Amino acid sequence: MLIFASALLACGGKTTDTGELPPIPSGGYETGDGCEGANPIVTVFTAEPDGLQKFEGGGTYPAIKLTISADDEDGDLSFMTYDVWWDDTLDESVDTSGSADESGQFTVSSDECGGTTADLTLTIPCDGDPAENTWHDFAVRVTDRNGYESDIAIAQGGTPKSDGSDPDPAR
Repeated sequence: MLIFASALLACGGKTTDTGELPPIPSGGYETGDGCEGANPIVTVFTAEPDGLQKFEGGGTYPAIKLTISADDEDGDLSFMTYDVWWDDTLDESVDTSGSADESGQFTVSSDECGGTTADLTLTIPCDGDPAENTWHDFAVRVTDRNGYESDIAIAQGGTPKSDGSDPDPAR
């Protein structure tokens, strides 16, 4: 499954998404004062229908847009990984014990202590999983350069109908 990811970077850094998940960089850095030890905090997590979107490979599908913002007071959010899970049971919980439904990484700043804020928008095709015209609970966890993880954040959102129009109301 292909997703679009765009990052709005508070530090003006370059976004890199290779589609592969390398080990989180650690060691070899002089972290200095306060550049490790704090867990990132997901400050915003939303899920909303995003109409019909064209994805790499030529497919056009209804899409859901996930918006994620995270803060990390010690600055080691300069490299971030994210894991996203979902299910179609609206109970404000998602089983995160297995592999994530979507995972990725991006660089916020080339300065290992230069990332205190990261904003990420993921556009996920509704081409079977997640299903179109269905309400889901979505869960996200972000991990910083030094391997510190955020708490799980949950958002509910409905995926568009096959024509890209808004989903039926949640039941």
